[in-house]
Amino acid sequence: MPGIVTHSRVLKESISLLSRREKKSYLLRSIEALFLSPDHYAAGLYGSIGPNIFDYIPPWGNPVLNGTTISFFLHDGGFTRLLQTMVNKIHVYPDKNNEWAAAQRSYLYGFISHIMTDSIFNPFIFYYSGFPNSTSKKEINYYREQNLLFKYNLDNYFQYHDERSKEFLFKLDDMLPRQKYFSKTILDHSLQTFILESIKITYPDIYRKMILPYKNKSGSETLPSISSLAILPSCIRIAYRLKRTNSVRLADFLRYLRRNNLLYSNFIIRYPMNKRYNKNILNLHRERWENPAGKPGLHYESIHNLLALSCEKTIEAWEKIESSLYTRKMPDLSDIVDINTFTGDKKLAFRDLKIKNPIRLSS
Repeated sequence: MPGIVTHSRVLKESISLLSRREKKSYLLRSIEALFLSPDHYAAGLYGSIGPNIFDYIPPWGNPVLNGTTISFFLHDGGFTRLLQTMVNKIHVYPDKNNEWAAAQRSYLYGFISHIMTDSIFNPFIFYYSGFPNSTSKKEINYYREQNLLFKYNLDNYFQYHDERSKEFLFKLDDMLPRQKYFSKTILDHSLQTFILESIKITYPDIYRKMILPYKNKSGSETLPSISSLAILPSCIRIAYRLKRTNSVRLADFLRYLRRNNLLYSNFIIRYPMNKRYNKNILNLHRERWENPAGKPGLHYESIHNLLALSCEKTIEAWEKIESSLYTRKMPDLSDIVDINTFTGDKKLAFRDLKIKNPIRLSS
């Protein structure tokens, strides 16, 4: 749910924390060494976009309650099985530090960062941006717009106004690991294979929507040579440029598309212009807020507290996964990331959201 800048910030700060720790286990030193490679760093950043990548594939632009069908499904608990498959695939490699395996391992750790960050930020975001109480298309579109504007305001704060923003500079191209394929630039092949194979094993129905099938001479289906994942870096770049536009004419055109529901909101809801952000959403004054799904307990955290907690939980999960790779003992993910990213609780889902105190935002 947090924006692409916020997810990038959490991953970068988590990696930075590894290098600043005076006392750290050999497991954390191993992860720190993994991300020293620029290619592995980029793979991790791409992983930090998580299931949100499926919001950028144009044919899947039909929104449900929050995001496209596949993105919503994975965020609402479906990611657990996919993550288990990814971990299993890394375990199979005899050498987990060769270029192919290391890039995929980096992506896995970025994906975990996304899950932990969502589970911590989303209750805060939904409480203050709201959520639909019905299946009315008008209400769904309104709250999706408010959700996006909330996370874009957070992104603007972390990118331009936070006192440590210069330490963690955001460059979109750093998050998009690509390679040349004839005259075209596509997603790095090792990551594309990792994601596709994991989805094919876990969710065959979703996999079939993502590929143009190719059959070998025996008639059996193989991994495709053409996949919608290949063009995702380009889709993300185009969408991000549209959302960051300062062109008044283009902004008016996007506003027209939005009013008439002619294009999915992920592509046309713009970031606040001129690096603006609403200071009230940061909760620096420590106002009391509640988990919107009714999970017991009161909260006073600001976004800085949520950021620090996201980094802490991310590193904790990384260490447990890395330990399993050294011991070759398959980890029990229920002890690591068995949560719902919308509510922060494995027993509560999006349908359980009921408490909100929205701050109305505009672009």
